Amino acid sequence: MPLSSPSGADPLRAAAPRLSRSLPAWLPVAVALLALIAALGVTAQVDRSQRQHQAQEARQQALAEAGAIRDRLESAINQKLTLSRSLVAYVASHPNLGERDFAFMARNIIAQEPGIRALQLARDNVVSHTYPLAGNAAAIGLKLMQRPDQRPQIERAILSRRTIVAGPLRIVQGGQALIGRSPIYIPSAEGIPGAGEYWGLANVLVNVEELFNNQLLDHTSGLFQFAVRGKDALGASGELIWGDATVFADDPVLLDVQLPDGSWQIGVQAVEGWMPPHQSQTWASGSLIGLLAAGLLWLLIRTPLVLRMQVRRATAELRHNEQKFRTISETVPAPILITHAADGCVLYANSRFGDILGIAPARLIGQNSRSLEPQPDSRAELLEAMDIRSPMAGREILVQQDDGRQLWFSLSATLVEFSRLPAVMLVLQDITRRRAAEQATAALNRDLEARVAERTAALEEQKSFWQALAKAQSDVDEGVFVIEEGRIIFANEALARISGYGVAELTGGLPYTELVHPDVREAIMTKHLRRLAGEKLETRYETLFRTRQGKSYAAELAVSLIPHEPAPRVVVVVRDIEARKQAENALRAQAAAIEAAGEMVVITDRNAMVQHVNPAFTRHTGYSRQEALGHPIANLMKSGVHGQDFYARLWQTILAGREWHGEVTNRRKDGTLFVAEQTIAPILGEHGEITGFVSIKRDISDRKRLETRLEQMAHFDALTGLPNRPLFFDRLAHALRQARRSGNGCALLFIDLDGFKDINDSLGHEAGDTLLQEAALRIVSHIRESDTAARMGGDEFTVILNGIAHPADAQRVAGNLLAALNKPFPSPHGTCRISASIGISIYPQDGEDAETLLGQADMAMYAAKRAGKNRCCTHATDVRQTSATPG
Repeated sequence: MPLSSPSGADPLRAAAPRLSRSLPAWLPVAVALLALIAALGVTAQVDRSQRQHQAQEARQQALAEAGAIRDRLESAINQKLTLSRSLVAYVASHPNLGERDFAFMARNIIAQEPGIRALQLARDNVVSHTYPLAGNAAAIGLKLMQRPDQRPQIERAILSRRTIVAGPLRIVQGGQALIGRSPIYIPSAEGIPGAGEYWGLANVLVNVEELFNNQLLDHTSGLFQFAVRGKDALGASGELIWGDATVFADDPVLLDVQLPDGSWQIGVQAVEGWMPPHQSQTWASGSLIGLLAAGLLWLLIRTPLVLRMQVRRATAELRHNEQKFRTISETVPAPILITHAADGCVLYANSRFGDILGIAPARLIGQNSRSLEPQPDSRAELLEAMDIRSPMAGREILVQQDDGRQLWFSLSATLVEFSRLPAVMLVLQDITRRRAAEQATAALNRDLEARVAERTAALEEQKSFWQALAKAQSDVDEGVFVIEEGRIIFANEALARISGYGVAELTGGLPYTELVHPDVREAIMTKHLRRLAGEKLETRYETLFRTRQGKSYAAELAVSLIPHEPAPRVVVVVRDIEARKQAENALRAQAAAIEAAGEMVVITDRNAMVQHVNPAFTRHTGYSRQEALGHPIANLMKSGVHGQDFYARLWQTILAGREWHGEVTNRRKDGTLFVAEQTIAPILGEHGEITGFVSIKRDISDRKRLETRLEQMAHFDALTGLPNRPLFFDRLAHALRQARRSGNGCALLFIDLDGFKDINDSLGHEAGDTLLQEAALRIVSHIRESDTAARMGGDEFTVILNGIAHPADAQRVAGNLLAALNKPFPSPHGTCRISASIGISIYPQDGEDAETLLGQADMAMYAAKRAGKNRCCTHATDVRQTSATPG
């Protein structure tokens, strides 16, 4: 343990001026030479700057192409993995899904997204369902956890409860695939989604070559070479996924592809290299000469400067360590002394040690216990401690102060390095209060023993042997026996009933130790002999006895020594307290369970006045035990949420002697409300009457909030707050049913934002997200409350218009939306503009089911795009330019 020196000159600091004066005398010549060489180097630097600029432009172009590829990969992968959420949700609610239902659902899911090789379900991690079956039948029955290359990713998905991306992996049906694995948890018994038991996995198998060929090869300029690494979503540390591994070898442009549970990394290299060739060999040679000269000058000047900086740094560090040690040692209340390990001379002492010894710390430096002026005998132990040379701990010493106070200290010694010297650091911990408490406790015990002994002696003087026998025989619940020379000479009927021996058998010379359990027999014999020897021992205590049949039981003994000739006799009164001990243990266990319970426990009398609360109640409500005791529980917890009928039914139940169970909104001390799952049970007396109530509450506020949040996440888009794709289809089905009943029409608008991708790529995802949120607000503000706006994904939205009497009504709404979306949007650089293409389908003219209407609206939207964008189209035929003048 090195410590800083608190004083003394620093040799490094003294050497600093000599080092600075020892710089070479020809330094000005070197500086002049540097200036000459620098003039030649300027030209080379210009050439280098131009080449670096060209290389930087190439890297920027590579970064832009990599960014576009990254966006396409993220979009393609996330769209494919999103499909597994529908599969997870459906299986969680239908855990016994059959092959036919799975095939129907999987066929619809795969139809939405190309590039998916197969969808699988693996119940208990064994592949049980796959679609399509053709080409994938070999996977059925595959035990995934027995595949070493797949087990770690499966365990990660199960533990994290999140979708993970594994692979690319070689699969049993042939070839390689990326696998998106989503763990499936069925709802708990309380109905909490995902809180029940683990069902298995939902797997999405993606064709690797098709994914990368579509997203990489078809969208590059040909100037760069691309590769992707990060197998199993491990990012830069993962293995190569696609491309040539040499791309990552020489300063590539790197860009991360974000996945649900990790990332890939795209690497880009220029085919011809980043740095263009030199313009001239002459300039290159001149640059080399300049660099060599600059390096020489740098070395010549820097060497003494580095030495000087090292000296200053070492000096500052020594000063800092010195100050830090002094601050710490003066702050702690413990006395501290550091002595030389060889001669015991004091190297350092803090002010607290000086106070204890009565000598200023400055006067102690350089002294040892023998060179100090004579000290009082009361400090001899402290002076002796100053001569300690080896580690030790726990030694206690007494030091008397000048004012007469006696202080006890616990001493510890540690070997350290101080000012580059071997030293011993002594630390004294004040234990005066602890010693005083120990002495007070010992005195109290002696006084108590004296009083007990005095009382026992007084009682023994008032009793005689026959009086003890008469008293014992009159009490049928207490066994009595008399010991003489280690054997029982008298026993009453009660002892015979308790012990299982007959009276004749007991008094026929049976050793008294036969009544004692073997585990405590030696201790009882020792205590008996000490009592016979005249020691004043306790006369009443508890021990362990054993019956003739070998059954052990707790016994309470009252023992009296009766003087008798030729040998003293001992009268023992035995009470069987086994039942009492068991009851006490049961009560202690119940009390400990209540105190340790995580639920709130309240015990009241018949009038609901609080008699006991456990720590969980005080933590959850804010009321202390003292604040709750003696008060009506309703005054503390009543929230005002429930009406009188609620409490009337509750009281009717518990006053009838039945348990009540339900959810109650309670109020904490600070006024905040929380929902509790509560059980109230009546406490019955000896004759069946109700004497009180016990209430157990469990705070379920988090569960309630989680249920609300899960409901929101399942049906609404996280970014815009609009209904998501599943809720959109539910609303559309409802609108079609209503239209069929009423005979009215309804319309479906399919909206795609024109130019959104350019803004998202140029300004970043955050700006793109902000634009999508603003677009959602504008769409909602231009439709009725009875209509529905939904986000289908990416920059696509849909609107359901109910009660449409004529197609022109839908076109008018579409025109308003075009105008609203054509207005400027705020951005980090001011404002930006987009437009929209809207496709319209009308029920029942364009279709009578949701799938047909959505397909017709989608085709109409693409027709609007082909016609020039910023317009709407009905059923892919009637294209109309709608007013959307920028303004």
